[in-house]
Amino acid sequence: MTQIRVRMAPSPTGLLHMGTARTALFNILFAESQKGDFVLRVEDTDRTRSTKESEQNILRGLDWLGLMNNIEGIQTDGSEKGDFGPYRQTERLDRYNTYVEKLLESGAAYYCYMNEEELNQERAEQEAAGLPPRYTGKHRNLTENQKAEYEAEGRKPVIRFRVPENRILTYTDMIRGEISQDLSLIGDFVIIKSDGQPLYNIANVIDDNEMNISHVIRGEDHVPNTPKQILLYEALGLEIPKFGHMSLILNTDRSKMSKRSTDAADIFWLKEQGYLPEAIINMMALLGWNPGDGTTQEFFSLDQLKQLFKIERAHKAGAVFDIERLDYFNTHYIKQKSVQQLTDLCIPFLLKAGNIEQNRDEFVNPFTRETLDISTIETVVGHLQTKISKLKDITKEVNYVFRPEHEYRTELFLNEKMGITEESAKETLQWVSGVISNIQDMSYQGIKDTLVQEIKGAGYKNGQILWPLRYALTGEQFSMGAIEMIEILGKDQSIEKINKAIRFLSN
Repeated sequence: MTQIRVRMAPSPTGLLHMGTARTALFNILFAESQKGDFVLRVEDTDRTRSTKESEQNILRGLDWLGLMNNIEGIQTDGSEKGDFGPYRQTERLDRYNTYVEKLLESGAAYYCYMNEEELNQERAEQEAAGLPPRYTGKHRNLTENQKAEYEAEGRKPVIRFRVPENRILTYTDMIRGEISQDLSLIGDFVIIKSDGQPLYNIANVIDDNEMNISHVIRGEDHVPNTPKQILLYEALGLEIPKFGHMSLILNTDRSKMSKRSTDAADIFWLKEQGYLPEAIINMMALLGWNPGDGTTQEFFSLDQLKQLFKIERAHKAGAVFDIERLDYFNTHYIKQKSVQQLTDLCIPFLLKAGNIEQNRDEFVNPFTRETLDISTIETVVGHLQTKISKLKDITKEVNYVFRPEHEYRTELFLNEKMGITEESAKETLQWVSGVISNIQDMSYQGIKDTLVQEIKGAGYKNGQILWPLRYALTGEQFSMGAIEMIEILGKDQSIEKINKAIRFLSN
């Protein structure tokens, strides 16, 4: 094969997992670096667990990550594109029979009539003897009469592949180097179930062959499958692709990352928390790979990764996923957004949390029912851009922004170190209310310049004014600053809140 062709073949049995997404990413990066093709097909022969909903989840997740551009196979809308289809395994079932018949005719495969009870008994005997469980080949050489007797009993046979005895199979893994397997430890494995359905190894080999897949890049949990697949390629006289097995993704305690162990394994959970696709891509690329050359660069766009990726730089050891590390990447990419871009990303979160509401084409303050201009929302987002590590964080930060009433606590107006007492807080709030009423430039810088100048001129320290003022405007112990709040609220609403705080302190 001269053309580089790689593939990802997920089983649509659940949500898009971080490991599946990373497999897609590494395959795409390898294909792009080699000017090759990336194929997305679906292995949906597990009829009890495979669903169209899961398939759509995988497609939508990969599309959101930006990994569905110019690919062959299943498209975002579920259609197919390419010359090697169909790309769903259930639509390829008739293709497998010819290959299986060839294996049966050559003696590389055979019918096995052992039932579940007999297999369990064989396994129990091996365990009792301290032996690794494997099929011992009892039905390897049945006569035609023996087959007829089993069929007369109503037994439905599986088809097993005849694993060669007394052989060490060795292949070179693109990531792990030379790997050897003693075939005597494998046992004859099933390739066709008793209902005629092909199992993973045989279907995988046939599909890869018919789609001209040149390189198979997947997780290290598939290492045990590779010798079986190589044997099938050999028995069918097919060209064997090159294999590369990526390290597993681990939790911080070095356990295997799974949807049971952490919500973060689910790409859509990450999306719901407000992690950006470019942050996830950046993080995933560095889970089991590095650019080498002694670079200290941490942030890579997808296009940069396509230029830099070399499969030889992939790691053998497990890659630890740390959510705090993802927060670090996400914070960086949030800061790179324009205020308008970030506002567009934040609005769905603000709507879902009830921070703002939408009435047709207008945004509405849920407390006052007044229209919120988009510029006001952009001002809020702009002031919080450096304070959030994920988009969902903004819903907590703005709880107080549009609320006209606050439940004040006297002690939060005060500050012993700054000498702020209840009486002085009232005095300074009355003073600053007058200053705000005379501000001409209500931009952030205009408000800041005026306040700083007036505070200095009146002989106050900044903290003596800004401490009680911030709390008067927000009603929160921790919040954005007073100047930011004045810009958001405007002159009239700011003075109204200050007056409410003064009345509270006067009671």
